[in-house]
Amino acid sequence: MARGRYAGRHGLTIVTTTLHCCTFSWTVQSMSNPLVEYLKATKSLDTAATEFMWRDADSHLTFTGPHAKASFRDGDYKRRDNNVGVIAVEASKLACANALIPLTPGDADGNWGTGSRFRRALLSLIQPSSMVLDIHGMTDEHGPDVVIGTASGRAPQWLTDCTETALTKAGFVVEVRHTGPLSAGEKTLTWSLAELGHHTLSGVR
Repeated sequence: MARGRYAGRHGLTIVTTTLHCCTFSWTVQSMSNPLVEYLKATKSLDTAATEFMWRDADSHLTFTGPHAKASFRDGDYKRRDNNVGVIAVEASKLACANALIPLTPGDADGNWGTGSRFRRALLSLIQPSSMVLDIHGMTDEHGPDVVIGTASGRAPQWLTDCTETALTKAGFVVEVRHTGPLSAGEKTLTWSLAELGHHTLSGVR
């Protein structure tokens, strides 16, 4: 395992963790732990003095959790999604994939529009034609355990099918949504990445 700092474009300072093997043993810590303390405890983070954590597995697959910290959308406060950062990082370990999550509250919602520092950081780090699984949280009122948002069908069918099958086999109740709430509509990170030629899905749990 190699660690270091990545000086990204746009003046972003990002901690990198590069893994050279795909075998992981992992334990989910107490979900009540603050995200940074969790990452330090599991040796996923070198220091808390950074804006984002980029976990670099030299992969074409990246898990993102833009709402791991609170932010603002069109001037309105948006609270963080509980445990999203932990889920994105642990999923990336199991899949030998990359992960990008914010470590501090942001001034712009990383999942909305094109002006957030989170989105600029992601685009400066991922490879061309990457697969990006964007992880979010939801309340129980929506029904299923997981909603897969396809951004009005912009997600490739093979990626949607593969993700739905894997989650269903794991025992989750899964619903695929092409439109409507939680479907990764216009202005979302999933939608904009698809427009740039990346293979993306929004996973809401």
